[in-house]
Amino acid sequence: GYQSYLGRTQEGKPVCGVSTVVIDHPLAGMFNICTPKSDRGKAFGMQATLFGVSELVKKGKTFVGQYGSPDGVKSYSRLGASLGTYTQS
Repeated sequence: GYQSYLGRTQEGKPVCGVSTVVIDHPLAGMFNICTPKSDRGKAFGMQATLFGVSELVKKGKTFVGQYGSPDGVKSYSRLGASLGTYTQS
């Protein structure tokens, strides 16, 4: 199923969000981690990323996949992620 989480609001406006995809498989997907330009650089996107991963881990996912933009890849790398691909055999 598809689930979407709002990561944080501030003064009544959303400042970041994350979407997750959970299927009947050890693989879980995370995408659409977003922060408006006016709120970037304040760690809101990082909070949304960590929240999304936490929710997927709670669901017993042992592998978390995430698709990222070039800017997103920089942020995920700071969290310890590395670039890779998933192939099903």
